[in-house]
Amino acid sequence: MCAYSSCPRNGTTDPLDWSRFSRGGPSLRCAVCEKLGIPRHEALFCSVSCFKNAWPTHIVSKHPRSSVPAPVPPAPLSKPVVVAGIVAERDSDDDVVDAEELDEGGYVEGHVPTSLMDTLHGGADGQWEEIFSEQTYIPTAEDVGKVLRIECRAVGKDCETLAGPVVVYTECVLSAPRLPPRRALHAVPNAGASLSSQSQVRFRVVSYNILAEIYATKHAYPYSDPWTLSWPYRRSIILQELADSKGDIICLQEVQADHYEQNLQPALSDMGYDGLYKQKTRESMGQHGKVDGCAVFWRRTKFIMVENYSIEFNEIVQRTASHLNLDDGDRRRFISRLSKDNIAQVLVLEPLSRPQQQRSRSASRICVVNTHLYSNHTRPEIKLWQSVQLMKEIESYVLNQDLALLICGDFNSEPESAVYQYLSQGGLHEEHARVVEAVAENLVDVEALMHRVELESANYRSLGYEPEFTNYTRNFRGTLDYVWYTPSRLKLMAVTSPPSEADISAHCEGLPSVQYPSDHIMLCCDVALMMGTAQPMHGGGMGQVGSSTSGVVGVPGSSNIGQQGRR
Repeated sequence: MCAYSSCPRNGTTDPLDWSRFSRGGPSLRCAVCEKLGIPRHEALFCSVSCFKNAWPTHIVSKHPRSSVPAPVPPAPLSKPVVVAGIVAERDSDDDVVDAEELDEGGYVEGHVPTSLMDTLHGGADGQWEEIFSEQTYIPTAEDVGKVLRIECRAVGKDCETLAGPVVVYTECVLSAPRLPPRRALHAVPNAGASLSSQSQVRFRVVSYNILAEIYATKHAYPYSDPWTLSWPYRRSIILQELADSKGDIICLQEVQADHYEQNLQPALSDMGYDGLYKQKTRESMGQHGKVDGCAVFWRRTKFIMVENYSIEFNEIVQRTASHLNLDDGDRRRFISRLSKDNIAQVLVLEPLSRPQQQRSRSASRICVVNTHLYSNHTRPEIKLWQSVQLMKEIESYVLNQDLALLICGDFNSEPESAVYQYLSQGGLHEEHARVVEAVAENLVDVEALMHRVELESANYRSLGYEPEFTNYTRNFRGTLDYVWYTPSRLKLMAVTSPPSEADISAHCEGLPSVQYPSDHIMLCCDVALMMGTAQPMHGGGMGQVGSSTSGVVGVPGSSNIGQQGRR
């Protein structure tokens, strides 16, 4: 692909070889070739060094004046800014190097005769093979390494040509990207020792923030190649990751509404899944469907959905404000402070094949919660408030119906946070007093900062600590995503190992990248629904965080809290 014949990248179509990180900087394109309309793959160089080394032969083979037809007067151009001989190419990640002074007879893009273009692109005889005639074309494996000639015409009702054709030539088609390195599924020691096939239903849970297109911008991820941020590129990797995960329950966050309708739901339905989607409370960002939300999919041969509802935190804010009898000013401030558009999904799934020995029909059901909490790291009290409201909504629902519980999502909270401690222990320690005070300022009763559902983090239970990161960018690396479960009803069987920093940093300085389509890492674990006598799902403290019970705010009962031992 590098036009310098001696470059190791000459002829390669692996996207990893053409990432900005692999090249050590932007690629370069010959400005003379650009104005002559020579194909990009014949004028594209992976580095300044390759351009300089190739120039003596490149100018002879690509710019022979004897082969150039009579000039066409150039059209006026809005010239880009030239800095030290390098011209920034519009709408591209490459640079255009103006290595030769063009005289007035040079051709400009858009005014090169089609005959010359066809000769340049189609080979010596200028012949092209027509492979498609519809409006949309997706390149196949047979196109890898080849240039595509795209011809567009405006046609009338009777298919007569009204304008055109306009001809565009691509650079060489790259091969499909490599998937991220496979992550081993590690069995939890002795997890199945006390279980029999008659007393359990085993299934796999996946949680994944897939990065909505509306957030995947060059401004947010300047270190990523623009083409790795495009939804069509990332979509294919995401769908392959989901297929390879073989999840039975899949919880996705940052799912764009139009992408759910057009891509994810149809593709996962073909894979054997049913699903539900809930978008955030806010309106679309410009066009229809340009708003993100959460989606839950379940394998239709394994589960059936018996109940579902959604939680809109904005609605809870409105309801709470009404009950507080605030004056107009305080009411507006209260609503503005807490309304962040986040939502949660709540589904009850029932296995299609249940063991004969079971206490009741509800004993075989699983409550699945999928959520994405507020992202602003400077407002931990908002995330804590949302977590409290989430648990208030589902606590009595789960306990009264004797349901097993899974809570998946992006909580935007690290293991040292108040949110993590509240979920894992049912209350908060004095170390989070400032966050508690901030919550109290939002007119929330501090005594309400407790819950009675026993929860464990799947990664913590398996590893003895949370992974170093589930979100990996150039400016932030930390754990924000979790799969919580009730150990009294669900037995953790296995967990996928987190990727190493060496695996990720080998090909990028941050996610998303050529191999990783999101800035988050997929979580995956195997659990078993236990059908024996259930233990009560209450009591808070599980020994995940903290060192003592002194100074606990709102922890119900007496909890035995052990050392954390993190990292």
